[in-house]
Amino acid sequence: MYYTIMSRLIETTKTQDRGVVTIPESVREKLGIKRGTTVLFIENEKGNIEIRTLEAEAIDMLDEIGAALREKGITLDRWLATGRKNRKRLFEDVYPDLA
Repeated sequence: MYYTIMSRLIETTKTQDRGVVTIPESVREKLGIKRGTTVLFIENEKGNIEIRTLEAEAIDMLDEIGAALREKGITLDRWLATGRKNRKRLFEDVYPDLA
């Protein structure tokens, strides 16, 4: 069952044994949730719980990292190159016989 209050769609469902909840189809479609999708329950600043997919959260985190890098004048290519250098150095430190 769903309601529309102040232009927000509100879906309702009931908990089953051991807290199992079926996410309504319209919500699954909107969030892109399919069988096997990892779902996150995130508490926001107001104490409300948000439901997000792991994929959506990862994309948002990468966007935040990209914005922080751009703010510091660092390009993605430069950042990746730095990572390659660091991985090479780490590999050489950990496996000196193979380097």
